[in-house]
Amino acid sequence: MNRLIVANLVAFNACWFANVLGGGNGIPWFGPMVTGLWLTAHMFWLNENGRTSIRLLWLAGALGYAGDSALVAL
Repeated sequence: MNRLIVANLVAFNACWFANVLGGGNGIPWFGPMVTGLWLTAHMFWLNENGRTSIRLLWLAGALGYAGDSALVAL
């Protein structure tokens, strides 16, 4: 399996868990900090095609923001 795919799978779960633990224990900055560190590592050390990943990151962020905003509005 590709090294980047495995790293993304592990990091996604670690970031999700950090967000849940931080939110549940009254430290709301913990999850975004871990996620930001992962994104920095991904962009600088693991990424082979930077432009594609940055576009995908912005697209996923915009879709996630729109989806969450829609859920809150409902």
